[in-house]
Amino acid sequence: MYMSINIFIDNLSFRRILKKVFLNILILIIINIISCDSDESESLWYIVDSPVDNALYTIYALDRDEIFAAGYIESFVRYDGKEWYKLETPDLKYEYRGALFYDMFFINEKDGWSVGWGILESIGVRGIIAHWDGERWEDVTPEPYEEVYPLMCVFFPTPDEGWAGSEGGRLYHYIDGEWSLYH
Repeated sequence: MYMSINIFIDNLSFRRILKKVFLNILILIIINIISCDSDESESLWYIVDSPVDNALYTIYALDRDEIFAAGYIESFVRYDGKEWYKLETPDLKYEYRGALFYDMFFINEKDGWSVGWGILESIGVRGIIAHWDGERWEDVTPEPYEEVYPLMCVFFPTPDEGWAGSEGGRLYHYIDGEWSLYH
């Protein structure tokens, strides 16, 4: 008798779980059907032509008509609501054998940041910070700067204060117009 009650309770619990799973699946199916009935350009993924052939590693959308993406140094692109176009390559402070950008963050269409790394003959890998001023990208990596790890992420909680993190676990702080190693 005791065992059959446990089986009944377990069976009842299983039925409740199964019912919840079934309802969640049904809701997802309904959402999918509704989204497929809407304008296709609003709801489906599709491939668009890129103005660059190199890899893109990061993308940031200010809104649906103002989107930036980056990857290898030659791969800074922008979408204006109609088409993607290539942006001028940032003027870098050093002649890197190769450089790429992993992350970007925009405060607005005239104030954006991107971080990554480049390879120098003298020290090897060196982190890079680039700034977008609404017209062009510029290398604003602080000097002297001996970061031997790639910079992987960047975020600005306010227009005047930002953070960048490296693969080596270091944090860089932007305040009062200056980047510095955070202690």
